[in-house]
Amino acid sequence: MFSLQDLEAVFYFVCGFTECLDVPLGPTDCKQPDVHFTIDLRRILPPHPPRGTFALGAGGNLSPQLVFDIAVANESMPTLTEIDLQRYFSAGTGTRWWVGISIFKDVDGVTRWWVGHAYRRFVNGRFIDRAELHQESMPNVTSHNVDISIHTNLLFRISVQTLMHPCLPPAAYPDFIVINLEQIRQLVVSLL
Repeated sequence: MFSLQDLEAVFYFVCGFTECLDVPLGPTDCKQPDVHFTIDLRRILPPHPPRGTFALGAGGNLSPQLVFDIAVANESMPTLTEIDLQRYFSAGTGTRWWVGISIFKDVDGVTRWWVGHAYRRFVNGRFIDRAELHQESMPNVTSHNVDISIHTNLLFRISVQTLMHPCLPPAAYPDFIVINLEQIRQLVVSLL
């Protein structure tokens, strides 16, 4: 498995609780991801990418390439998986990968959840302003999401190459960041 320390070897980790970052999603639109990771260009091996390769966000800092959006009973599935998801991938945002988690507390006495991930589409050698929901995501339904008390063996595999393109990952760096959703499920259950 891939640890947070391994991820921090090339990416900054910023949690919404320690630093707020508005991700510009359009001329008058901003959103704060709950957690995000941004490439640390000081750790990238030469040749360095040309200026403008990675989008700039608030304060002239690099926009995050990997964002987590967590909703607890405050967003519908269409809002999370259609509207907010596409906002993260609009022109100039820089988001390369998105992980969404939605918790539906005590619906009919059962707490349910949905988790999914999406990546920025890459067409003809260029990133385009469109998200593609990954097939590893839970089914996108408007009701009857998964009971959170049920164990899962789902793993999300996030492509490091997609996050870092056109830069090369450091030697011996894994091809994928693997997120074990059973560990996340257990954490959420412990906090309910």
